Amino acid sequence: MTQALDVVASIILPGATVANLDWGRVGYAEVTRVRSALAAKYSPAMGNKCLAALRGALKATFRLGLIDADSLARAVDVPSIRGARVPKGRSLQMNEIAGLIAACDRSRALGVRNAALIAIGFGCGLRRAELVGLDISDVLDNGHSLRVTGKGNKQRVVYLPEGTTTHLAAWLAHRGHREGPLFCPSTPPDRSSRRLTEQTVYDVVHALARKAGLDDVSPHDLRRSFVSALLDQGVSLSTVSAMAGHSDVSTTARYDRRGEHVKRQAANLLTVTS
Repeated sequence: MTQALDVVASIILPGATVANLDWGRVGYAEVTRVRSALAAKYSPAMGNKCLAALRGALKATFRLGLIDADSLARAVDVPSIRGARVPKGRSLQMNEIAGLIAACDRSRALGVRNAALIAIGFGCGLRRAELVGLDISDVLDNGHSLRVTGKGNKQRVVYLPEGTTTHLAAWLAHRGHREGPLFCPSTPPDRSSRRLTEQTVYDVVHALARKAGLDDVSPHDLRRSFVSALLDQGVSLSTVSAMAGHSDVSTTARYDRRGEHVKRQAANLLTVTS
């Protein structure tokens, strides 16, 4: 949200940031100007994220006594940006997931680690931050479940599907059970207990995708694939939402890529002749 507020601040006052803008002087006129600029430059989702951040900042400003209630009410009384964009990312097929894992050099410890990263990222639908945030103490039930801390410091237990447990066990055999991050840059883990970064996970997935001959694969595509695969198997939207750690089922619905396959099949029913 800091990034979103920096965008807002630069619109209100060119060169300003969230840290140096005088938020107490932001009123309805500035908010409407921000909304217009966001609608012209960004997607509706990004624009509304920035507006949500702005509303939150103004409410904090009110709580600090820097603006009165009437000023706050007028400033936040701006409608959200309407519209939609083609969803980002894609859902991977099972053979593509298998290709990513096959691209891992499991003759080396870090290749075993990378295979476990892919298997858990897809099999449990974890975000990058959730993957790198796992500790060895979060491995439960003899490696059959994980305790995950997600957005908003909310914890949930996820259960590893068949096959994913095998990849986790293989990594633990290399890593050992010493306290510290589950995924670390070296094996055995060094005394500094360094944790993988989110950027490292991104780089690993991209490198494996290139090696497997796949295009445009991001770590979040594993999460999208997790949601789509479960929905395709008939699991209810509410259950998938809980498994993914979403607080709103509408967020889960946006991850569903099954409709694209249906539309492609429908288009193939048509024939265009010369």
